[in-house]
Amino acid sequence: MLYKLIEEKLLEGKKSFLITRLFSEEKLLLDEAGEVLFVSEEKALLLQKYFSQDIKEPIYLKEEGIFIEPIIPQRKLLILGAGHIARPLVTFARELGFTITLYDDRPTFVTSQNIPGADNYICDSFDRVLDYVIPTENLAVVVVTRGHHHDLTCVEKFLPYNLAYLGMIGSRTKVKAIFKALVEKGYSEEDVKKIYAPIGLDLGGTEPAEVALSIIAEIQAVYYRKNQRHLKSGVK
Repeated sequence: MLYKLIEEKLLEGKKSFLITRLFSEEKLLLDEAGEVLFVSEEKALLLQKYFSQDIKEPIYLKEEGIFIEPIIPQRKLLILGAGHIARPLVTFARELGFTITLYDDRPTFVTSQNIPGADNYICDSFDRVLDYVIPTENLAVVVVTRGHHHDLTCVEKFLPYNLAYLGMIGSRTKVKAIFKALVEKGYSEEDVKKIYAPIGLDLGGTEPAEVALSIIAEIQAVYYRKNQRHLKSGVK
């Protein structure tokens, strides 16, 4: 039962936390909000006090004999559009351990020869992307297609889902136009605010690698719930 629940959470792209009192039968499985998913025995509920959403790696509390294990699904990145930004973006994401899917409707673009390093290469129309990709909470989606129409199609496909990240490239004028189109299609202002657009942190630079760096930096900041700031601002 315990390990089946863990497997289900991983398939859903959701984190869970397993807290164990060593040399006992006490085990407690919590979801990412701290709600109980599994308890081996009633007194194991007392282990809930050791839970924290900020735990990113296993912790052993020697004096208490407690082991806390965050069970974190593999982070996934879907890049919609195999253009000039996709190449450095794949490189950066690979270094960070993402499982990467590159998607485009142009067969000569979405190949390992053109953009090496992705785990999956899919060529089909953008309006069929959900035939191939399951939206989960550990999925970051980056929309960098070659046109407004494709961008709107891609964003609309993923907007209803709870993702790790949904970002779209474009000028502020283009972004406003697409946001307006989404509202006219029935999406709320709150729905639209979930989209990170124009995409990326303001790091400066307009070259493909510089834009890709700003995108992956924003994904990291969202994942770790950080606001952009200079590290030196905390030094006095």
